[in-house]
Formats: sequence, C-alpha cells, structure tokens
Amino acid sequence: MIRLLISLSLLCIHCSISGFASSGGSNPVDSLLTILPGLEKEERIEALLYLARRAPFDEQEGYLQEAEQLAAPSSLLAGRMHKEWAIFHVIRHHHTACLDQLEQARKIFEHLKAQKELAYLYHMYVELYTTAFDHITARKYGNMALDIALDVGEDELIGYSYHALSHTVPYQNPEREYIHPAISYLKKSNSKFLSHAYNNLGYRYYKTGVLDSSLIYFNLALKLKEEKKDPTVSNTLGNLAELYLSMGLNQEALETSEQVLSILAKTKDLENLLTAYLIQVEALIELDSLDRALQAMAKADTIISQFNLPIYELRIQFFQVKKKLAFALNNSADYYTFDQEFMRLSDTLAVKKDSVFIHQLKAQQELHGTEAKLQMLDRELEYQVWLNWGLGALILLGITIFLLIFRNQRIVNKFEQKRLQLLDQKRKVDQLEIQNLKQRQILHQEENRQVEERLDYRKRQLSSSLIMASQKNELLKGILEELENGIKSQNGESKVLLEKLKKRIEYQLAADEDWDKLKLHFEEIHPEFFQKLTDRFPHISANDRRLCAFIRMQMTNKEIARILGVNAASVLKNRYRLRKKFDLAKEEDLTNFILNF
Repeated sequence: MIRLLISLSLLCIHCSISGFASSGGSNPVDSLLTILPGLEKEERIEALLYLARRAPFDEQEGYLQEAEQLAAPSSLLAGRMHKEWAIFHVIRHHHTACLDQLEQARKIFEHLKAQKELAYLYHMYVELYTTAFDHITARKYGNMALDIALDVGEDELIGYSYHALSHTVPYQNPEREYIHPAISYLKKSNSKFLSHAYNNLGYRYYKTGVLDSSLIYFNLALKLKEEKKDPTVSNTLGNLAELYLSMGLNQEALETSEQVLSILAKTKDLENLLTAYLIQVEALIELDSLDRALQAMAKADTIISQFNLPIYELRIQFFQVKKKLAFALNNSADYYTFDQEFMRLSDTLAVKKDSVFIHQLKAQQELHGTEAKLQMLDRELEYQVWLNWGLGALILLGITIFLLIFRNQRIVNKFEQKRLQLLDQKRKVDQLEIQNLKQRQILHQEENRQVEERLDYRKRQLSSSLIMASQKNELLKGILEELENGIKSQNGESKVLLEKLKKRIEYQLAADEDWDKLKLHFEEIHPEFFQKLTDRFPHISANDRRLCAFIRMQMTNKEIARILGVNAASVLKNRYRLRKKFDLAKEEDLTNFILNF
C-alpha cells in the first residue's frame, strides 16, 4: 500500500511544464539548470517545481523553498507549489503537514475556479485517506473529482478520476465498476496514466489469485512504462517479482528483484528498496541459496533500521521473511522471536483498522442525524417564510405589510439561532466522541498488552512442562536400561526386586500425569483445538489427540519421542496411522493440516 501511495501521488501532478522536459539535451534536469538564471519569474517557478519532482531526494526541499519565495500568494503557481509541498511530505510520511498543504492548495484552486487542478488535487486526497483506512472520506473526494472531470469532459481526467476511485474499494473486487471505465477512458485519450491503471488491475487479479490475468496486465503496464520511460517502472517490476514468487518462478523473481534494486540503487526510496530485498531473500530461500539470502537479509536489516515511522504492513512482511529464513536455517530461537514480533505487529495493525472503522461508523451516524435535523429546520423555515408572504399578499395596507416583513425577519433570526445552536451541539458531540475514542483506544491497547503478557506466560509454562517431561522420561529410560542390564547379571531375590522396580518405572513412563499438566497448559493457549478435533474426527483415540497437540506445538519427531518415552520410528508409524484416520491425500502435509485446523 505504501508503494502504491507514493507512485500514485507522484502521478497525480498536473505537468504544466512538460515543455521543459522535452527541450534539447539528453538530461532535462541538466538543461533546466543551465537556462534557469535567464528565465522570467513565472517560468522560473515552473522550472523549480519541475526540478523538485526530478531532483535527488535530499535536494528537493531547496527547490521548493526557492519557488515558494517567488510565487505570488493565491496565484495558480502558488497552488501548484503547495501541491508539490504535499507530495514532498507524503513521500516522507508527514501526513499532517501533507494535509495542511493540500488544504491551502484547495482554497487557492477553488478561489480561482481552476477545475482541472482541483480534480487532480482531490485525487491526492483519495490516496491520503485510503492509506489512513478512511475509505468513506476517500470515496467522497473521489466522487468530487469525478463530478468535476465529467463537467470538464476531458477523457484523461475522467479516466484518472475512475482510477483514483478504484483505490477506495477492496483489492478482492477486480471487476468493480471503477477500474474498467478508467482503462476505457485512458485508452481513448492515449494517456500516460494507462500503464498505472493496468498495474492496478494486475495487482487486483494478483490479490484474488487469478495469476495468469495478473501477469498479462503487469506485462502490459511494464511495456507502456518502458516505452514512455516512466520513472515508476520499478513499481511494476516489483509487482512482477512478487507475482513470479507466488507462481513458483523463483529464478525469474530473483532476476526481476535485482532489476528493481539496480533502478533504485541511487534513490532513498526505502520502502521499495526493502520490498525488493525481501522478495530477493524469499527467492533465494526457495532456490536453497542461503548464504546469499543472509547477505540480502542483512541489507534489509540496514534499511528497516532507518525507518522512523511504524509502517506496519511492511514491517509485518519483513518479520514474515525473517521467520522463513530462520526456519530454513533451522534456527528455532530466532524463528520464535521473529514469530512473536510478527504476531504483535499483525495484532497492532488489526486493532488500528478496527478503531478507524468504529470511528467512521460513529462519525457517519452523527453526521446523518445532524443533517436530518438541519433539513427539518430548513423545511420549517421555508414553510414559515411562505406562510408569512402569503398573509402579506392578502393585506394591502402598507403598515400591515411592514409588520409582516418584520415578523418574517424575526422568524428567520429565530431559526438561524436554532441552527447555530445545533451546529454548536454537533461540534461538542464530535469533541466528546474524539475524547471517548482516544480513551477506548488507550484501554484497548492496555488490554492487548495484558493479553499478550498472559499468553507469553502460558507459553513459557508449556515450554517448561515439555522440557521437564522430556528430561524426566530421558532419566527414567536411562535408569530402565541400567536395570535391564542389572537383571541379566542377577539371580534369585535380587532379580525379582529389580524386575518389580523395572515395572514401576515402565508404569511411570506410560502414566498420563505429565500429559494432564501439558494438556492444561495447551488448552489455555489453544482453547478450542481439542473440541474441534473431537467434533470433526470423533473416532480418533486419546493418543491420537495427544500426538496432534505435539504436532500443533511444532515439535519434531525426536522431541515427541522423548516426551512419550518411545523411539522416533514409533512416532512416524503413529503419524502415518493418523494421516489415514484424517483421510489425507498424498500431497497434503499432516503438519500443515493440523496447524491450519
């Protein structure tokens, strides 16, 4: 999502100075820097805005500051300058500063009635609110942009407005009404944005598992971007690398990710760099090139250490890949650590999305209620005004007409006061709702923290119980072996006593005391596992359920054998019998089946 936001925000700029880019010389930036001192004021501002989009990451702010000093307040160029500042901030995740710059640009464009500029600006609002999971507000701005585009009647603007609206619906709906009209209008206008619409549709097919269609649209997008030398070609290559990885084409995924890294090598686009390295690591793991995977992972570690914001979705992907690498290296300690961080970030993102959704619903309910009251007041006011004018029409005397007008004005003032009171009440309700929402978020975070601590404690208890049971069984098995050796060398009463002791130890190994404790800890962590297992497979035995629990805890055959006091071959036989009871196909993995149960 972050990668998509950056690429689309950059594209929604209305390039009014494209003539500079095509003027002589192989490098437009160098050409502009050469002629910049001799340009008139307005041309100089446009050139500075162009340079701010094309300059290296750490030089952009200087060009924008110079343009800001030259631009006249409330001019069209000032509005474009604020829009460039908004893009500058959104790439750096300064969303509050971005929104402030967008508002300043909006006021200028509305004052100047610059409809096309306003429509492209609304596209940026769509991307900003979509990233914040506020799809209701994003869709509102998308519809406003589409209304303007339809009034203007420009195919490219209409197509790009549909394209912006497509980001307000879930990726799991590739056939929704927005993306296909977008492609149709952008084709008609031969727009440079057509490649981004293809990329969007390809990503939607990828998310729904229609990989062949996804590959077709990604390749269409890549072809157009390469023809037009689009600077966002690395985004489509990154999507292709992810797709190849999903299709099992690991060598192609590796080569494509290396293309992305070569393009981004001189940039500070940390999100796309990190994503490319993570794809490279996954491909190398699948290709069993673990040394190279470790090197790529080290570079990913360096990049993520530079992040100063909680980009949850990217961090979740980061720890998911680290888990895979730890698993491939058989490093169980690191795997457990990365899995804990992965679960924590996933839960944090889910809580964030839930809180935003609840806030949207409540705000929408309050807004609808207030709008209904205002509409009722407007109808009452209209009725009173027409009634008074009707009475005034029946009375011919001037003084009576004067009194009626006076009375009418009083009614207008009265209802205006009521309307202002309701608006004030709405403002207070909104403030209280915001305060309550913040308090609930704090409480929810504290509850999540406590739940995580309890779950961690229970997992430690379970681990301790497993270790103790394993150690006890190992000890008893060792004693049992020594007793068997002693029995062979003894006769008479000593041999009888040793055999009795052997039977007691064998009984202790077979006892369920340890299993009862383990089962108690296991059910605290996975409360519904045994119930679901029994409901679906009522014919399996207690030993089968015990084996399922050990597999659910991701224990190896040797670890299970040590706890049960048997050899690893017995565990393999039990696993084979369990597969038959579950009626699993040959290609189905028993461990994955139980983990996903």
